[in-house]
Amino acid sequence: MSAYSSLLSGHAYRKLPGEERVDHSLASHVTYGGHHLSGVIELTNFQVVFIALTNESGSVRTPNFFRSSEKKRYLLKFPLGTIRNIDQKSNQGSISLHINCKDIRELVFTFADCGRTNEFLENLKAYAFPALSKKTLFAYLYGAKCIANNIFATDGWDVYNPEEEYHRQNIFTNGWRITKINTDYRLCDTYPAILAVPWEVTDELLVACA
Repeated sequence: MSAYSSLLSGHAYRKLPGEERVDHSLASHVTYGGHHLSGVIELTNFQVVFIALTNESGSVRTPNFFRSSEKKRYLLKFPLGTIRNIDQKSNQGSISLHINCKDIRELVFTFADCGRTNEFLENLKAYAFPALSKKTLFAYLYGAKCIANNIFATDGWDVYNPEEEYHRQNIFTNGWRITKINTDYRLCDTYPAILAVPWEVTDELLVACA
C-alpha cells in the first residue's frame, strides 16, 4: 500500500456532486498560523484538502481550524476560488508553495520531491485560475451533475419568476403595473423582459423615453 493510500485508509471527506480528485502529493508539512503538520495535500477540481495524521511535535495543540476525525487525522480545506496567487520557492533541497487566499489566509506547503511538486503546482494553477487555463468552471460541472441526478427540485433558470415576485411584493395595490413591452428586449436590451412601472406611465411613453 502506498504512503498516500495508507494515510487515507479508513478516512474520507465529503465531495460535492461533480467533484473529482485531480492530483495529490506527500507534503513534509503545512505551515499556517504558526502551526506545522505533515501529511498529504490533495487537489480536486473544486478545492485543496490537506490531510494530516498528527501534529509534528506531538505536544503542540492542534489549531481549531483543522477538523479532527476519530483517527486523529486533521483536515484543512479551502476552495480553489479563494486563491489569489501562488508562489513557488526553493530552500535547501525542498520546494514550498506559498498560497495567498482572498480571505486573508496564507498557507505554506513544503515538499521534498521537487519533480513531483512541479507537476502538482501546474495542476493547481490550472484549476485555480480556469480563465487562463481554459478549464471548465466547477460551477458548471456541479450544476450539470445536480440536474442529471435530480438533486435540484427545479431548474435554476426557473427559480425566479418576475411576475410572481412582483405579486409577492404587492406592488399592484400601490400604483404599479406590469408591462411586457420589453419581452423581445428591443426597448432596452439591458433591462428585464417584464417590467413594473407606475400606472400613469404608458407603454407609448416608455418607447418615447427609451
